[in-house]
Amino acid sequence: MPRDRLKAGKKEKGVVELAAYQDGVAVVIRVADDGAGVNTEKLKKNVIEKGLISEEEVAKMSHKELIDLVFIPGLSTRAQATETSGRGVGMDVVRRNVEALKGEAHIDSKIGKGTIIELRVPLTLLVSRVLLTKVGDSIFAFATESLDSTESMYVQDYTEYAGMTVFKVRERHVPIISLKKLLDLPEEEDRNPQRRLVVVRHKEDLLALEIDEFVGERSVVIKPLGWPLINVPAISGAVLLGSGEMALTLHVPGLIERFYQGAPKGQTKRLISRGREKRKIILVVDDSKIYRNMARNSLESMGYEVHMATDGEDGWEQLNQNIPDLVLTDYEMPRLNGLQLTQRIKESEHYKHVPVIIISTHSTDEDKERGFQVGANDYLSKTEWNDDILNQAILRQIY
Repeated sequence: MPRDRLKAGKKEKGVVELAAYQDGVAVVIRVADDGAGVNTEKLKKNVIEKGLISEEEVAKMSHKELIDLVFIPGLSTRAQATETSGRGVGMDVVRRNVEALKGEAHIDSKIGKGTIIELRVPLTLLVSRVLLTKVGDSIFAFATESLDSTESMYVQDYTEYAGMTVFKVRERHVPIISLKKLLDLPEEEDRNPQRRLVVVRHKEDLLALEIDEFVGERSVVIKPLGWPLINVPAISGAVLLGSGEMALTLHVPGLIERFYQGAPKGQTKRLISRGREKRKIILVVDDSKIYRNMARNSLESMGYEVHMATDGEDGWEQLNQNIPDLVLTDYEMPRLNGLQLTQRIKESEHYKHVPVIIISTHSTDEDKERGFQVGANDYLSKTEWNDDILNQAILRQIY
């Protein structure tokens, strides 16, 4: 309200900015305001009261995950409903329709600062280039812009890492899962030692999907799914092929989210307490869900309590809420990268005592030197990362 805006040092009238621009193969629609921001405390209270999420799960959520609660249908922070707002509908409809167009909806908000909503949709919605693959008796299509590579590998080249089956591509550990398993399709024993993989990418996340065979690339018209199939997880549309067969198009962000939600959690083992019963807290800061999940699995198996942040800014906000015993941060991240976060921590009177380990695919001598210059206590390479190296680095800092 105008009175509250003046008290907060803002102009009496609020400002809403609407922008649209092209970013690569996508159109971005951006809506920003300088209002009160999303009240995460009210969101937490509402989801708990409605029985949507348990109090324990909410307590572990990062700031970004709390903000994303606004996409839950029927959830609102308004005490009273009007004809245009407060009914708890709207944002879930926005996300559902944007994702039906193979797009994404994101929201960022800070209390007292304002809110930014970004909608990202493909530039070409009519004709798309896809890779057709066969899984069992079904054909699935991947949009080529979501593909990183295709691979043919032998099972003996797979390895186990942080509770997942992975293989190494371009010095990165890439998790592997059967597309049949991910989509809950019937699975049969595959005795062929050679496997075909489709490696898909979303932002910084890579995921390798086992398929039965490659059919080939096509330029196709993708039809949106109508009711009641519009909400089928990870499926964004359908393609009618020249043979008369139907291929379902896969939504890669949905696949990665589905994998992340079903990924195994580390089995906690007790560390030798060294005279302390309370478990050490480690804050993991990484914009890749898969890397956050791998780090969580490794650290929980070592007996640490793990908190997670989606980027440097989120990590800094979490530091203000709960000071960890150690920060493990990525290098390249949006909003605030690992170097900037480290420097901010080391220049703070409250947090400069907290050890910071940077772990990144950027691991040249120059990269490491920049990390140590801003105050990092250690610098590890993701390409050489294993549980022993990680645990030894942590033990050097917090015991």
